[in-house]
Amino acid sequence: MPIKDWSAHEVWEYLMSAPCPWGGDNRELFELYKGSNQGECPVVIDKSTPSCGNSRFGCWTCTVVTKDRALHGLIQSGLTWMKPLLNFRNQIYKSTDPAQKNEYRNYKRRTGKVTYMRGEFGDDSTKELKHIPGPYWLDVRKKWLKKLLQIEKQLADSGHPFPLIRQEELQAIRQEWLRDPNDKLTSAITSDEEQVRTSRYATGAKALLKDFATELAKRKVKDLETEFVNSFYRLSRKEDINLTASIDPKTFTVSLLREDGFEVNKDELSAGEKQIYAISILEALARTSGRRLPIIIDTPLGRLDSVHRSKLINNYFPHASHQMLILSTDTEVDEDFYHELSPSISHAFKLDYEPKEGCTWATEAY
Repeated sequence: MPIKDWSAHEVWEYLMSAPCPWGGDNRELFELYKGSNQGECPVVIDKSTPSCGNSRFGCWTCTVVTKDRALHGLIQSGLTWMKPLLNFRNQIYKSTDPAQKNEYRNYKRRTGKVTYMRGEFGDDSTKELKHIPGPYWLDVRKKWLKKLLQIEKQLADSGHPFPLIRQEELQAIRQEWLRDPNDKLTSAITSDEEQVRTSRYATGAKALLKDFATELAKRKVKDLETEFVNSFYRLSRKEDINLTASIDPKTFTVSLLREDGFEVNKDELSAGEKQIYAISILEALARTSGRRLPIIIDTPLGRLDSVHRSKLINNYFPHASHQMLILSTDTEVDEDFYHELSPSISHAFKLDYEPKEGCTWATEAY
């Protein structure tokens, strides 16, 4: 049976059951028509039950129909931001009223002539002459274009950046206005066009910068994960667990993973492992930033055994930064450790607290 003889519910029954030649399904199309039908899209039981598809979809400015039920239904379904579009379409429809033609349309055609017609084409039975109006007055066209551009900007400002007219269409309109034989255009471009063009460029640039920032964050996170692994392996003992880091590029939450892929609870790490983990993260952040940052670290060896202390003194302190200030006790950095660090030490100070005077004295010594 030809599709022109199908009822609306038969069309929907086929669309929702048969496979799509282009892949996927018609669920999105179903929801669109459901929205245009004010949210009512019941399952068809018999011919008396209405189905989806009672609304017509086409050009949103079409004036062939008296009322755009599809657009009205979408607004009733909650898409209230479309109200300016419906109001604009209704204003255009108002201009099709024959009683209003003199207000909106030139009495002359583009040829500069006034045209009349008697009856329909091929029908000579009607003797009454009917005036054929010309194109819309240029002022009317300019007013509508200005309104359209204002609506586009309004939608963009409210979070719905949908272009209602393309730049090449604006250029074609401008050329038509300049060549209009009946009306003369005084300005080839309007401030509204400039505002919309600027808004489009700004919206496009904003989206581009957002995508760039997202991609850059992903790459930086990968670099940070790599630097963490390198630092952790350099500072940890061979018998320590082998860890890798997984960092969420949105929340920057750090997850520690074992070799087998299982996540490690940070609370289960020993005090020494936690210390090495924290220092590894700090070193990875410093290296990933690409900046020369001074580092101040307080009592870094307090919770570490001799092996981890030796790792830090030989593999971290001399290389972590161009300038590092270590605040330690004499039991942390003893004479042997101080001797190992001495090639990298610029100055060493001893801090003595004087309780009677309530102050601390610094002398260059260790």
